[in-house]
Amino acid sequence: TGVQTCALPILKNSNVDDIVKPIRMDSVSASKLFDDNSIDVVFIDAAHDFESVFQDIKHWYPKVKVGGIIGGHDYLVGHPVSESGVIPAVNSFFLGKNLEIGQSNRSWHHVKR
Repeated sequence: TGVQTCALPILKNSNVDDIVKPIRMDSVSASKLFDDNSIDVVFIDAAHDFESVFQDIKHWYPKVKVGGIIGGHDYLVGHPVSESGVIPAVNSFFLGKNLEIGQSNRSWHHVKR
């Protein structure tokens, strides 16, 4: 089960209603609606300050199944917002873990083991 909290018009036209559940609430509150180890993919693209990004990852990470993926957007070296919030928060949370960065699409992801 994937969770997406924005981009509703795109999702509505993509015929993914059976696998994507749009939720209109803040990210941390939405994470509490799901059991731990119950989600295959989480993609975070919300607030970009350090504390918000870190809290999003902290609250969503337990919800991801082993073998599932948690990732996010706006991990772009040289971009002030990324470098002041997103990059340090992601790097801090995943210190010593298998983190992969896709610079071409400004995203990061982690496969939970």
